[in-house]
Amino acid sequence: MIIGIKFLVVIAAVVLAVVLATRMSRKPGEKTEYGFRLGGLGIGIIVFIVAIFVALSVGQVGAGYRGTVLRFGAVTERTLNEGIYFVTPFVNTVVKMDVQTHAYETPASAASKDLQDVSTKVTVNYSLDPAKVNRTYQTLRQDYINRIIVPAVQEGVKSNTAKFEAAELITERPRVKQDIEAVLRERLAHNGIILEAVSLTDFAFSP
Repeated sequence: MIIGIKFLVVIAAVVLAVVLATRMSRKPGEKTEYGFRLGGLGIGIIVFIVAIFVALSVGQVGAGYRGTVLRFGAVTERTLNEGIYFVTPFVNTVVKMDVQTHAYETPASAASKDLQDVSTKVTVNYSLDPAKVNRTYQTLRQDYINRIIVPAVQEGVKSNTAKFEAAELITERPRVKQDIEAVLRERLAHNGIILEAVSLTDFAFSP
């Protein structure tokens, strides 16, 4: 929608600039002659430049996103909410950060307290903290899954599985899940990521 509006603004500016710059003269019995008016041409150029400036300064942050404003490539403290925004062209750029809830699923393996090989499937529901998207972008860009979530899940499973014997992983499953969730919540929150839920499925053991 915003792209369509920008296009219409530029087209309208071009038409107006041509109209202002065009001089039309016609004498009775003669053909109409067209030319350029220097004053009108100057005004037309100004109108066109202003239209381009306006088109470049307008943007939109979609539902479920926040806009991180950069100034000459450096992260600022300004965060844009959903909706239409205005920034200074060539000075500010906007990076859109997804704050919707997503699910990350991965297999994880570890050793129990009695040295049994254990594997499970972990599903993590997470979202970016809207109030911290600027810091997240500054430290992680948009690669927070590989750099934070993946190692945090593997570390959480390994460190907490080692506290229980193989049989306890079944009987104490709610406690195992709670301990893993606590580790993940702290690790992710430190990087501006909200942990919403953790699911453990299909504990499997070596023969």
